Amino acid sequence: MNSILQFFSLLFATSFQHIHCIRHASVFDDRHPLIVSLPQNNEANHFGYNLDWVKENSNLVSIFVGAPKKEEGGGLYKCSVDWEIETKECVDISPNNMADQYNEDWSNQLLGITVSAWNKDFWSCAPSFQRPHVQSWDSNLVLNYSSLIGHCFVYDESNDYKNPRRVIPLENSTMFYGWKKFKSDYPYGALYAQAGMSIFRDNERVYLGAPGAWNWTGSIVTVNNNDFSASTLHQPWSTWNEVTFEFDGPTLNDYSGYAIDSGSFSKRNSEKLVAIGAPRHGKTRAGAVFIGHYTSGKKDIDSRYQIDGYQLGEYFGGSIVCMDLDGDGADEIVIGSPLYNGRSSRKKRQSLSNFFEMEEQYDVGRVSIFTFDEQYNRFIRVASVSGEVSRGRFGSSLLNAGDLNGDGNEDLIVGSPYEDEGRGAIRLYLGNSKRIINRDFVQTIKANSMDRKLFGFGISFAKALDIDDNSVRDIAVGSNGKRGEGGSVVILRGRPTGYIKLYAEPSVDEIDFSTTKELSLLICVELKSRIQSDMNYISKAKISIEGDSRTILNNKHSFWSSNFIRVEQNLKQCFPKITVNLSPSLNPGPDEDSLIFNIRAETEEWDVFCSHCGITEPSRDVLEIPFIMDCFVDDGGTMRCYNDLGVSAYITEIRSEPTTYIMGSTDIITLNIDVTNNENSDPAFQPMVKILYPKELSLVRNLNQCKNIKSTHKLVCSLKGPIRPGGKSSFKIEFDTKNLVGSPFDGPRQLVFPEISVYSKSLYAEDNNNFNNREKLSIDLVSEADFHILVEDEGKLTNSSVYFNSFNIKKKLQTPMHEIQTEILIPVSDDKGNLFVYDELIRIENPLGEKLPCDQKIIMQKNPDLVSNKANTISCYQNSIRCLQIKCPGISIHSQDESAHVSLRFSFNERFIRTIINNQHEGSSPLYIEIEGRVLSGYLKQELNVSPDTAIMKALLTPQKTIRTMFLLMTVGVCVFLSILFLIIIIFILYKCKVFDRKSIEQMEEEDEPMMDDFN
Repeated sequence: MNSILQFFSLLFATSFQHIHCIRHASVFDDRHPLIVSLPQNNEANHFGYNLDWVKENSNLVSIFVGAPKKEEGGGLYKCSVDWEIETKECVDISPNNMADQYNEDWSNQLLGITVSAWNKDFWSCAPSFQRPHVQSWDSNLVLNYSSLIGHCFVYDESNDYKNPRRVIPLENSTMFYGWKKFKSDYPYGALYAQAGMSIFRDNERVYLGAPGAWNWTGSIVTVNNNDFSASTLHQPWSTWNEVTFEFDGPTLNDYSGYAIDSGSFSKRNSEKLVAIGAPRHGKTRAGAVFIGHYTSGKKDIDSRYQIDGYQLGEYFGGSIVCMDLDGDGADEIVIGSPLYNGRSSRKKRQSLSNFFEMEEQYDVGRVSIFTFDEQYNRFIRVASVSGEVSRGRFGSSLLNAGDLNGDGNEDLIVGSPYEDEGRGAIRLYLGNSKRIINRDFVQTIKANSMDRKLFGFGISFAKALDIDDNSVRDIAVGSNGKRGEGGSVVILRGRPTGYIKLYAEPSVDEIDFSTTKELSLLICVELKSRIQSDMNYISKAKISIEGDSRTILNNKHSFWSSNFIRVEQNLKQCFPKITVNLSPSLNPGPDEDSLIFNIRAETEEWDVFCSHCGITEPSRDVLEIPFIMDCFVDDGGTMRCYNDLGVSAYITEIRSEPTTYIMGSTDIITLNIDVTNNENSDPAFQPMVKILYPKELSLVRNLNQCKNIKSTHKLVCSLKGPIRPGGKSSFKIEFDTKNLVGSPFDGPRQLVFPEISVYSKSLYAEDNNNFNNREKLSIDLVSEADFHILVEDEGKLTNSSVYFNSFNIKKKLQTPMHEIQTEILIPVSDDKGNLFVYDELIRIENPLGEKLPCDQKIIMQKNPDLVSNKANTISCYQNSIRCLQIKCPGISIHSQDESAHVSLRFSFNERFIRTIINNQHEGSSPLYIEIEGRVLSGYLKQELNVSPDTAIMKALLTPQKTIRTMFLLMTVGVCVFLSILFLIIIIFILYKCKVFDRKSIEQMEEEDEPMMDDFN
């Protein structure tokens, strides 16, 4: 019997489960911030509006702080901070004394609105600096004017950051005109450029945003790092669009250059591209970000990609940062929209009825994240996070904080400077290799929790910098104050994060009630850091153990606790053994399988900041020591456990028959699994569940009890056992549904879990019935979407009888859709080959900015039921009309905020159209040419068809309204008018010269008399 028990003990070895708290500890120490402020007599100068810093030595940093309203002209400060002894000293290094030297007015120039440090020097710019000019002409006309070109100052450590070098990047640029294309539309070249409104630097050059250049179209200025005089104002990098007769890219009043950053977005190469924010781009002024490549010496930027905003006036592109959030080696581009309007409810909208019940919030702000799709050569939006309060302007500033938790992904900090009644806050989001970013913030730091005098906290960030050499970056946050309150800089030091690993070693592996009356526990702890570093981190921890009420731990009933002790990294430290006495009354009930001990490691923060003192997450462990009982021993002494396991599964979000799921209705689906054991069987030990899940799904979070084999989309999960006869064990798994998108042409689709099976891992288990051990779960996928296509406006006729217009396509209801197709029908000729229109061009733009090709072919309407005989109309539904059928595939619209645009352009055959108007309509009635736009719904059932799928665009032509005729008539009219005007002027001049005066005979005789007298 003893040999059987020993063998059985191998089967029921100690069950020890280690669980980490899913909440991450606070990375930045907001209990001990370093706040740098100026004396009270420097109020309202916006100190802290922008800043950057450099590390001078092991404990000293220099912070360069802009104060753009200092005495209204702006100023700069250098603040030396010793983080170890927490001393702070600020010195005014403003170059204001140079204004008199140049005999210039530097008032309201906003010096300090941008600050950028690189190695041991830094730049600061005053974009509103006005340079006086004197222009003389040959006609002795002298014009005095000023140009708003901006200037910058470069400081270096050679003279303790004094006596800066002045740089005027646009000093020699053309103030008026200068753009080689359509320069008459852009009369102000560099005149109002405001260079230095934003700044970005790399090893070779400095990039300055100039949002006022080219009539506020905006651009960038590049300055060579080695030769500051070598600067270039780049021409708008637009390309001519033959459809709209406009330029793609920056246009008038876009403010391009408002924000700048650079990144390497492709995994195939490391080419650096420049991302330029234009927060007022587009018809709705939603904003855009232009991404291109800069080549040294070229004035044009090689435009590659364009990402457009979505919402009216959201200021998309007001802030930009490029960073690798998912650790794949390629940067994502993070774009802020600080004026985005949201809704107060954070719940998923389930229907149109509760859509209107949610309260609107203003200037909430949003941050959108885009990654580069190598296959389709475009940027796609993969995630977005929004602010939580009105007027908070979440996304006003963005910071790449580096990898703070050691998972290989860079982490993002977002500023929300006006929430909490203007005091401000910042939020930390962790990058994620699966989801790009964790949408729930890890840490929120509010100004109010540190100092109630702080206002505008989060308006700007210095670059993340490890100032205390603990391998965790620290941050400096600007807080520019409010009227009557001075600004500040807040230094928040990062702490290494980790967890306490617990070890529990019982003196027995199982409990046999006939022999075990007492046992002992050995508890050990070890600090595990998430950061790779040579530094030896320490922490403080306290251990507590809670046992069964029928046990005694070191002479204490069911509970024991230690004092806080110092715990070191990678050093296993053990407590004295704890004696556990089992009560004689310990008689397990029918549902009891093991003796359970809950072990918890609690942590305590240090009273003062310590750079190598890690912040640890609370940890807990569950120690289970199984009981031995209730299995059959055959005549040969062999243990046999005859069980009958069964499994069933369902989706929480789907409880109806047939099982259907509306794509887009929820962010996640929850798989519920129930495992049962027949009441006539033995206990089932070590039960396991195998799940094969669809490739379209991904886990929301990893479960400690499950192993995820990603290559085969398989989960292997261990259940708590044994499962008693007639008992049940259940668990849930959440799957992300973001990759479930609908397509009108997919036809019926299913989401299939090919196998959900259960088995016992025990060597002694035998299943009496294998027929109920496996299940296949199939879910019908339903697309609930309704397409909306409308003509954007009445269309326009340009010179040479060219017509252009656009269709606008939107989606309502829940399902994200891809592969939407549109069809455009344009009547092009009659059956004799006489053309109505020619040079047809069409372009389609997705919400994400990519331009897709379209297929074209000539068709004729052959269905007599569809024939139309509208008067004064040419359409594709008339007899003998040949039509151009244009099909545009591949549109993706994921949300109701997004829309696609189909732009159309063609030229009229004016001579033939005029013949039709004059002959068929007697020259009195207008003629319409109907262009039909249609969304092809395919298999999609649009049960809630609240908007049309077809739109008719009408191009109106009248006998007098063809462009060339109008032009000729206007030309003749103008010529006649000018001729008459010229004749009137000549007559007036002759009249004034008295050419037309007639003298009387008497006057002539009087004039002759003196002459006769003289003659006599």
